[in-house]
Amino acid sequence: MIVLDEAVVLQTREYSETSQIVAFWTRGHGRVMGIAKGVRRGGRAAFDGPFETATRVELGFYPRPRGEGLCILSESSLLERFNGPRESREGWWAWSEAAEALLA
Repeated sequence: MIVLDEAVVLQTREYSETSQIVAFWTRGHGRVMGIAKGVRRGGRAAFDGPFETATRVELGFYPRPRGEGLCILSESSLLERFNGPRESREGWWAWSEAAEALLA
């Protein structure tokens, strides 16, 4: 069953030429780790494009019990880009530290 939730992108990793592994903090489900297959291919209507750190998105995913691997991300739409962390080195370090604390 697909779940829709608001989320903040904490971390992204390239997985293949077309996919990303993404860590989110969601409003209703806490920390979510998932794979977005084909997100970097472009032209796919289900995603607004590759995920970027420090953005807020509306996210659709198929949840898995914690510790049982990555969930499958099915759709997303960009809601907001946080520019503060991008404007200075100190802002980016603060964002990185907060993200690491949430991922621990």
